[in-house]
This record gives sequence, structure tokens and C-alpha cells, in this order.
Amino acid sequence: MFRSLVFLLAIVSTSAFTVVPANTRSSHSSSRLYLDLPGDVDPLVLVAGGVAAIGAVGAAVISSKLEGIDEGGSPTPSPAASADTTSEEVDLSIPYDAAAMLAYKAAGSPGDYAAFKEKYEEDAVSDVTAKNMDISIPYDAAARMAYEAAGRPGDYAAFKDKYEADAVADVIGKK
Repeated sequence: MFRSLVFLLAIVSTSAFTVVPANTRSSHSSSRLYLDLPGDVDPLVLVAGGVAAIGAVGAAVISSKLEGIDEGGSPTPSPAASADTTSEEVDLSIPYDAAAMLAYKAAGSPGDYAAFKEKYEEDAVSDVTAKNMDISIPYDAAARMAYEAAGRPGDYAAFKDKYEADAVADVIGKK
């Protein structure tokens, strides 16, 4: 199929294009490519057909390359080899306590799993609560940053009042 498309494109395209000198009086050799089409053929249709043909050829090449490869990148077995195997359902669910189970196995499975799991979950909760940080932003954070960026000129309270008044005026002006 690929060879026939290339052959067809080669035959059709060679008779339609001619190279004509751009300027016969000039000493340099430049040329332009002209398309000699019958009057009822739209050049955009020809371009669209060429683009479609190139896309079809590219899709055929890519699909033939990918035909024997599975998602993991390894070649898939032939249909004859896979016909004698039976398909099985595979459970891909993750248990709720998978993290505790992995930690239990990594610790060498010491003692009772239920006691280990309870202690593991308590430790996990205490780790999370110990890392609890205040991420709130003060109301006047923008004014404080502007004050510090300006080199702390004078009294902060006066600067903040002026900054907030200017900000309100800017917002009202943009409406």
C-alpha cells in the first residue's frame, strides 16, 4: 500500500510542476516553482489532498511499527501463542492498610500485625499533627510588603492607611 501511494504521488506531481526562471534579465540564477493546473482545479484541494496523503502514509508507517508492541514496550506474543492461554481477572485494588502492611514487612514482621498497625497509624497521625503549621496570611500582608520594599519610610500605621486608600482608589478607578 505504501509503495503504491508513493508511486501515485510521484506520477501525479511530476507532470503538474514546472520550474520557470524568475527573471531572465538577471545575472543571478533564481527560480520559482509554478503549478500548471487546469482551470477547474482548485489549488487548495490539491494541497489538502497532498496533506491527507502524507498523513495517511505517516499513520500507516506508525501503526505498522506499533503493531507488535504492547503498552510496556515489549513485543506482544503472536496470535497463535496467545490463543491457548486463558484470560484471568487481575485484582488491582490497594488495601486500605497497605502502608502499614509495607512498614510491617520492612520492619521484619515483628510481633502481632494488629498491634503494629494500631501503633503505625497513631505514629502517622502524630507526625501529621506535629507538622501542622499556620499558613494564614495577615490582612495587611500586602501593605507590609510594600512598606518593607519602600525601605520602611516613617510610621507603618500612616503608610498602611495611605496604601489601603490608594488601593481602594485604584480598584474604583478600574470599574
